[in-house]
Amino acid sequence: MNFSKAAIVSHMILGKIFSIIGYTVGSFFLLCCFIFVSDNDMPASHRTAAIIFCLIIIGISIILIIKGAKIKRLIGRFKTYVNLISIENITSIETIASRTSQSIDFVNADMKIMIDRKFFENAYLDTKTNEIIISKQNATTPQSSNNVQAITTEIETVICSGCGALNSRQKGLTSSCEYCGSPLK
Repeated sequence: MNFSKAAIVSHMILGKIFSIIGYTVGSFFLLCCFIFVSDNDMPASHRTAAIIFCLIIIGISIILIIKGAKIKRLIGRFKTYVNLISIENITSIETIASRTSQSIDFVNADMKIMIDRKFFENAYLDTKTNEIIISKQNATTPQSSNNVQAITTEIETVICSGCGALNSRQKGLTSSCEYCGSPLK
């Protein structure tokens, strides 16, 4: 598994785990909080302490739910950016920002986070041109015999199973996605 694809998958799993834990634990302690409020047999000081504890756990659960949602939105924006970059050949941060209805600063920061988290492999932000630059990876050539032949180059378009980006490659060669580094089949 490519490191870039692993980073995306691990973030997806982490987002789901945060959400599941947040909703499950939060719901349980919310129920406990209602039970403690309605329990008249418990001393008031114990009831207050139990309710405060439940509210703290509910607060932590809300933080987990928010964190999970942020991760899911980040991955959704990554897929949008990959589609704009690979299908429409848009590399300008300004154009990406206008196409996604976000500010240039937001898209710039978002791309930097994605590059730092290894969502984009072999990518960097060019501050002079304000573009994302993704360096092309060389496709490996098939082994041939000693006789040299002129091979007609047929280009095929392949959809990456990792990020959904369109990639072009020479027919018959193995290569990796130029956006996330996943092997192309």
